[in-house]
Amino acid sequence: MRLVAELLKIEEINGEEKIDEYGFKWKKYKRILKVVARREFNAIKDDIPENVKGKVVEQEVWCCLEPEYSWHFTTKLGERPLLITLSEEESEKILREISS
Repeated sequence: MRLVAELLKIEEINGEEKIDEYGFKWKKYKRILKVVARREFNAIKDDIPENVKGKVVEQEVWCCLEPEYSWHFTTKLGERPLLITLSEEESEKILREISS
């Protein structure tokens, strides 16, 4: 099962920047996410267990600092929250943490 989470905010992590092979600057950030649903093929289903729904999790990611990648720091699309589909591995990790 792949979980879907709402991006609540992005926090900077102290650390170094790196430059990729194209000359783009990247820096590590922490995403604060709230689990809201699961993904089934191309559909988002909200029938997840109550102990999972609403769980707030943190995820470290590399974000590009270049102006054309400003969407890395967007938490809303218009009036709607930004939803992120988590990988199978991340989803399984969250489910294991909740059940232990």
